[in-house]
Amino acid sequence: MQRLLLSAYLGAAILARPDRRIVDRIVIGDARSEQQHACAKTAAWMRCALTTFDDTEVTIAATVAGSDEPQTFELVVENRTITMYTFNSRDSATVELRVPLDVTAGRTNIQVLLRGPARSLLLLRTIQDHNE
Repeated sequence: MQRLLLSAYLGAAILARPDRRIVDRIVIGDARSEQQHACAKTAAWMRCALTTFDDTEVTIAATVAGSDEPQTFELVVENRTITMYTFNSRDSATVELRVPLDVTAGRTNIQVLLRGPARSLLLLRTIQDHNE
């Protein structure tokens, strides 16, 4: 039984990936946070600069306020459309969108554009593995 518990514990530890880190974050609606990230926005889009590590794949984590209607977002990084995502929840939640390494390799700062109902965005983060 102890062996099974240890195995489950180790599996959970591997899944948690302790080397995965939040590299940068923007609190939407906080003027200082938005200014530090050169944010520009309208009701239909938001553009900002986020810090990254230059050698690993980036995940953009967007925390979105819930709504009675589906909300569709388009993620554009460094002028390349990465994905479209439809958020359909009445509760706030965080959506993680992976950005291919070839888009961000060699960069320590990336331009991120989210097209969609920008008023629904609450928080943006870059999350990456850190290989040191």
